[in-house]
Amino acid sequence: MYTYDAAFDKEALYWNVEWKQQIEALQKHLAELLESPFDSRPVATALLDRDLPTVQKIAENLLRVEKGRPPWSDPEPADLESFAALREWYHRVMRLYLPEAEFRQMQVTLPSGRPSSESRASDWAGNAMNAGRKAFHRIVVPALYIGAEDNIPANYDKHDPDARANAEAYIAYQHGWIERRTARFKSDAPNGRFVILQGASHMVFASNPQDVLRESLSFAKSLPP
Repeated sequence: MYTYDAAFDKEALYWNVEWKQQIEALQKHLAELLESPFDSRPVATALLDRDLPTVQKIAENLLRVEKGRPPWSDPEPADLESFAALREWYHRVMRLYLPEAEFRQMQVTLPSGRPSSESRASDWAGNAMNAGRKAFHRIVVPALYIGAEDNIPANYDKHDPDARANAEAYIAYQHGWIERRTARFKSDAPNGRFVILQGASHMVFASNPQDVLRESLSFAKSLPP
């Protein structure tokens, strides 16, 4: 569970605070232009010289990030024929096998016994978890954070400069999230140990069980008696 980051709630999908600030500046000047269309020279100059070029760079980078992102496909009817088939679909898109019981817990089961695309998770569960993060601060006891930097881009031709640039943009984007999380953890848990496993899955305990076990045991041994 991540510690609460108030700025993250405002950022939405943006990489960092600076992106959000730049886009908000564009929104502000566009609003001013609508309010004062008959004396638009100062605002138009700011839009043309500063706001639009900056936001264009952000948009171009986000497009590269998405082109470099591993492809995602929703389960097809054949993938919902059985829980075993659903498990294989998940492995194709996430490069990770989870126990079949995990899918039986996550997805609604039809009367026929087949899985459906409907989740069993209640809306209140996610809301309660996010609300609880706001109290997840100032951890003075020793703490261990094991995270994943899922920085493996979509397959690409390494001899294609454009494809390589897309992959590099995706990797940098993923790394930006980790840098932010690292800063938050070190601020909230100054006595904590921070471990990032490169190329691991979001469910790091399933994708890298030996690494998680090794780090957990090492952390446990470091604790005072």
